[in-house]
Amino acid sequence: MDISYDDKLAVLGLVAGGYVLVTVIGTLLGQPWATAAEGIVGLVQVVGILLSILVAAILVLVTQDYDVGELLSLG
Repeated sequence: MDISYDDKLAVLGLVAGGYVLVTVIGTLLGQPWATAAEGIVGLVQVVGILLSILVAAILVLVTQDYDVGELLSLG
């Protein structure tokens, strides 16, 4: 199977998005909220993790030429 990209930055975008996703999943599995002294700190950490997943997914989708505005529209 031969996969070629005209734009070499597309490969960089895929690798970066994949790396961020793997790192975020590792962070989530490490349960960072278990070490937080207060409940609100753990909540902020989980929200940050979820936002990181969103950023990584958008990076991968943009690299693959998806229209992110269309995907995120609620209409």
